Amino acid sequence: MVTMKFSHTNQRRTRVHKVVRNPYTGELKKIYGHSYQELNQNIENQISRWEKQKERKENEEHIFQLTQKTAKLNLELNNKITLLKSIISDKEYKNVDIKKYYQQQYKKDEFPKFIPSDPPSKIRIGIELRVPKENKFVEFFFRKEKRIRLDKEAEVENLFKLRTEEYGKNEAQRKSDYDIEYQKHLEAIKQHNDMINARQDAFFNLESNEIEQLAEHFIRLIHNFDCEIKFDTSTKKFFVSLIFPKQDHIPIIKEYRLIKSRKEIREMKLTKREHSLFHESVIFQMALKTAHDLFAIFDFAEIVRIMGHMNIVDPKTGVNESAPVLLMDEARESYEKINLSNVDLKECVQGLGASFNNKFTPLEEKTISTRKASLSHKNSGTNNSVLIQNSETPTSTLNNKNEDQNSISNTIEESPAASDTAPIDDLMSMFFETEEG
Repeated sequence: MVTMKFSHTNQRRTRVHKVVRNPYTGELKKIYGHSYQELNQNIENQISRWEKQKERKENEEHIFQLTQKTAKLNLELNNKITLLKSIISDKEYKNVDIKKYYQQQYKKDEFPKFIPSDPPSKIRIGIELRVPKENKFVEFFFRKEKRIRLDKEAEVENLFKLRTEEYGKNEAQRKSDYDIEYQKHLEAIKQHNDMINARQDAFFNLESNEIEQLAEHFIRLIHNFDCEIKFDTSTKKFFVSLIFPKQDHIPIIKEYRLIKSRKEIREMKLTKREHSLFHESVIFQMALKTAHDLFAIFDFAEIVRIMGHMNIVDPKTGVNESAPVLLMDEARESYEKINLSNVDLKECVQGLGASFNNKFTPLEEKTISTRKASLSHKNSGTNNSVLIQNSETPTSTLNNKNEDQNSISNTIEESPAASDTAPIDDLMSMFFETEEG
């Protein structure tokens, strides 16, 4: 209800007022005017102020939500970039105690102990049959009450004997069943532990199947790389097949930036060259890290050969297939001389004589065959020549690419990073997710 009243101030001027409700907050406010025309104008002005307050508040809330979203996007992006940059600096296995590893695989006797069930009780049976309590005073005058009590007690004794015999039979059967299950449990433990002992003996006898299984276990435990590992006992050589991510699966966005004037989140992207170098660094890190971890874990390894593959579409057939894009051999002598935390990735890979094409196009079969023949001919020592380089790239261009390698690292480091980055559990799932934006 709208109320209008006339107010008298000092008996000189008359004012009218009206109570108006804020349509957004429900707040009531009394509006005054010296005339109905002025009153209506003041009401319109007040409603206009309320509308502006509402718009300002909505704008602040929208900016706050965009700020929160930008921070979340940058945190997730920073986690990915940090993970991709820190592959070679991630945890490293050194002086692995293989015997302790196998001991941790043993199963222990954790079978529950046999717990007998509760035996029959005369007290519980008496309560069940509602045996009356002895009352000598009452029974002295009422002999019938005594006979009823004695009959009930006799019934309790008979039922107790029957239940005790049944309990003994049931407990004997339970104990027999328990012993059977316990023996099965012990046999399963012995069978499992014998298998672990056999695996341990196979490892120390340098049997390839066990070494390959253990190598894949540790490599997947470190980074969860999609890999297949073979071991040649005679040459003590590891053959590792790695699946590298394609370039479009590497983040191209380096930062999300909020433009408050436009109320939008803008994606700040790497240049094509920076993105290409970022992709290159990820591949080199994966190859070097895998080889060095195998040397660190298996002290008997002499050579690690990395064959890197990438899923590409064959332009001739249009079929998605896995093609070799990198071939690298590293000997133990090289491993002992290289400090991965300080090397230039590309120069390190080149120094190991790795074969790869510009932009990681598939290697030709002839190149792979020549490479393998050359490496098999040189069973010792390291190969210090890069067999395949881009013939169109002169020395100055390679220097520029090295500078760009440093540039991409600096560019990524300068992107805003939260100090408490959330962990990412699966590196390969991050590689092969669909990139948005």
